[in-house]
Amino acid sequence: MKLIEGIILKGVKYQENHKLVTVLTPEGLESLLVRGALNQKSKTFAYSQELTKIEYDCVAKDENALHIMTTGKVVSNYSVIKSNIDILNDALLLVELCEQLGGHIEDSATFYRFCADILDRMNTAEASPYYLLIFKLKCLYLLGVGPVFTSCVSCGSRENLVGFAFTSGGVKCESCRQPGDSFSAAEVVRIARFLYLTKLPDLTPEVLSQLPDRKPIVEFVDRYYEHYLGYRSRAARVINKMRE
Repeated sequence: MKLIEGIILKGVKYQENHKLVTVLTPEGLESLLVRGALNQKSKTFAYSQELTKIEYDCVAKDENALHIMTTGKVVSNYSVIKSNIDILNDALLLVELCEQLGGHIEDSATFYRFCADILDRMNTAEASPYYLLIFKLKCLYLLGVGPVFTSCVSCGSRENLVGFAFTSGGVKCESCRQPGDSFSAAEVVRIARFLYLTKLPDLTPEVLSQLPDRKPIVEFVDRYYEHYLGYRSRAARVINKMRE
């Protein structure tokens, strides 16, 4: 029997002793009923915890019925992530984004592989604080609102590019710039462009360690998500208040 691989994004209590969990899989988001998951002595407890990669099987009475997990095992509980509060906070923000926006992505298999790959990289002693930012930037392409960095967003020219016009979603050339255009800071755009266009295997901890403080780029990306997707992280507001 071939099991389905997935990452537990969210779990809520259901009835007395069960949980309803949201799982990110190569096929997309799936809701599952996990019986006995609130009982710490139950075998289902371990593989129904948020931020856990599992393999599982499930059944349903019909195609419209709630799927019930019948078999499960833990592939990774991301113990390194959970032992570092800063990396854990980033991982929780990643999980929140997947749960909120994952249903809008058509290429579910690529999205799942990318999410799992980023979490695996976070789950190392050399985890970079840039991994969440890389995830959010590259997901913009899968969400259909990727920023245009290499050619004019208006005419497609690669010549005489003068700056990133935020409300246009990309760089503009000298011929297409408008008097009211507001260009984002050049250094922020340079780093965002580098992270967006560079393949993930090439973004090693050594390379990322050479980058400056991520805060200005985080603000740029968060603003981009809010402007083009209407998305603001609730968890981020809570985490930021805790850090104050």
